[in-house]
Amino acid sequence: MERPEPDIWRDLAVLLAVGEAQSAFAAADALGLSQTDVAQRIDMLEARIGSVLVNRTGPNWVLTTKGKDLAHRARSIADLVQRGSRPTLRGSSRPIVLSCPELFFEHLLLPVWYRIHREIPSQPMKLRNAVSVLDQSTKGNDLTLCLGKGPRKPGVEGHEVGQVTFRLFVHKRLLNSVTDVPPCHFTVDNPQLAVPDLVWPELGQTRRVSCQNLAMVAAAVKSGQGIGLLPDFVAHQDRALVPLAGAELPPFGLWILSQPGRSDTGRIGALRSLLEREIVPFLTAHSVSRH
Repeated sequence: MERPEPDIWRDLAVLLAVGEAQSAFAAADALGLSQTDVAQRIDMLEARIGSVLVNRTGPNWVLTTKGKDLAHRARSIADLVQRGSRPTLRGSSRPIVLSCPELFFEHLLLPVWYRIHREIPSQPMKLRNAVSVLDQSTKGNDLTLCLGKGPRKPGVEGHEVGQVTFRLFVHKRLLNSVTDVPPCHFTVDNPQLAVPDLVWPELGQTRRVSCQNLAMVAAAVKSGQGIGLLPDFVAHQDRALVPLAGAELPPFGLWILSQPGRSDTGRIGALRSLLEREIVPFLTAHSVSRH
């Protein structure tokens, strides 16, 4: 099993979450990680420090004395950095309206939600579901997270977070299964995300299944029901997904769009900057080998 990339700050964030939740399951749920990733990051941190930091007894994970000391130091540093680099942001009665596709919410926002909760406390938020990852509509939104080539309308401010690469993925279980029929090819009805009909080696053309959005494609692929074109960052969070050759798209820019001139731009700008900073690692994570 491939281990996550070393990152001392993310390892410390996992340690803090384990210390607060006293459970691998609860810590994984709070950080949007798998329990395996939580265990591996604790393993790497213990190897780096040279001491046992967590007593892992059944479902209850409790920090050791050295673990508590390290967690205290990490929290002190984080608090010092936040106090020294950011003004205190007070909440407002009006919620910040953030629009994003369901796939982005699950794989890009939830993993960093603890940061949003910590750095912009007491701020009401309203989340809107964009059906398509290419939906650049900003009407009624403070921030819109989408793919594209940049703002297409005048009066819209855009900030590019990074590049998103799409590839064809399959679950290991389906790849290793013995069958006499080709798998289903789950896709979306959008010319910019479409690929030609696919042929499975020795079994012939796959069955094409059109979905309303990429979240449905991801659910089908991750459950081992078929193959589908997905962003790389989805596979970065699920080591059971394996990339296949034969279907690729040019990279898309991941953009955060906003409407300038609002009275509470400070809070909106703080959230936008936080998302830009925290999402980048998900877009640049090391990719798995292709089959």
